[in-house]
Amino acid sequence: MELILLLRAWWRSKWLLFLGAGLPALVLGAISYFSPRTYRCHLSYPMTLNAVQLKKLTERFYSATNLTNLAVSLRKAGAAQTAALLEGAESQGDLRGIVDIQVTPSYVDFDRRENLKLSLERSWAENVEKLESLEAHLLTIHLKTSPREELQILLAQVRYNMEQHLPLHEVQDTVRTELFNINNELADQKRNRIYVLQKLEGSRSVLAELQEIPGKKAAKPSGSEFTLSFSDLEKDSRYLPLDLQIQIQEAEIARLKAIGDDHRRKQEQLAREAAVMLILRDHLKAEMADNYGLEAYTRYVTELRDQTSEPHSRELLDAHYLKTANYSLGRLPLTSGSRLVPLARGTIRLTLMSFCVLMMAGLLIISLRAWIISQDDRAP
Repeated sequence: MELILLLRAWWRSKWLLFLGAGLPALVLGAISYFSPRTYRCHLSYPMTLNAVQLKKLTERFYSATNLTNLAVSLRKAGAAQTAALLEGAESQGDLRGIVDIQVTPSYVDFDRRENLKLSLERSWAENVEKLESLEAHLLTIHLKTSPREELQILLAQVRYNMEQHLPLHEVQDTVRTELFNINNELADQKRNRIYVLQKLEGSRSVLAELQEIPGKKAAKPSGSEFTLSFSDLEKDSRYLPLDLQIQIQEAEIARLKAIGDDHRRKQEQLAREAAVMLILRDHLKAEMADNYGLEAYTRYVTELRDQTSEPHSRELLDAHYLKTANYSLGRLPLTSGSRLVPLARGTIRLTLMSFCVLMMAGLLIISLRAWIISQDDRAP
């Protein structure tokens, strides 16, 4: 009996149900159909990366500073909507919904143990080392936004960021490493020169004492039957003739002076190299906050080389220029153009799902109303 009453209530409200569910669903469908379409595309770079290198790359790309630079560039180029999406992203998933970096083949996910291939013929340490040494040979960046014009702008800005700006972080790491090594070598040269100068002062003191001994010969012997070497000082030479002892000390002084002069020249050379690297480091430190690129940096290195008159510093800047140019060669995409593919709007699915949900909600409301009325009719 209650089922019959419920069906009657539904039938009496059939037009209200269809209008209440159909009209909002059609409105949502129209909004979806006439809204700007979302487009996607991808960039592929033939790069060999291990897990550590990929982590450094992604952390630099998704860093707050880099994303801020990217958003500013997008807004200047006319993609304010995409810039707002980047700035308003609250999680890594939101960011990767716009720009997602992936590699092929995928790395092993140790947390989820995916693609974990172990061999019983190797120890656990060897297995871990094998897995950690896996490398990817293709880096792909997936881009998705709307409208089409903003995706084109996003594609151009991401290409500039990947090919021009981010490689400067690697150049900066190289400059810091070279400066660190130069400073270490310079410290070693200074320490060694101090040791050589101390030995030189000792040899000069011994020579002065030998020359003060009474009864020494005035002239050095010629055609001596002794064959002297620098190692004679390490032996007990006190039984040699006095003039030969003096000759040994004079030879040792000449050798130590030559070594000291060599250390001094190396110090001067390393100091010039350190000065050049300091200039490059300070320049990168000042410019990296902005959307600085490889081309602008190589022009700066060329200008700095032309202004340098010291030959060794010019050669050092030439070598640095060649290394920097190689970074741009390693960031060439597989193709110069990328196809922009429109994503399906899902208008039909959205309309049908909205209609079904609203219809079910209407049926529930009518059923509750009919049940309340039946309860009231039964009440005394």
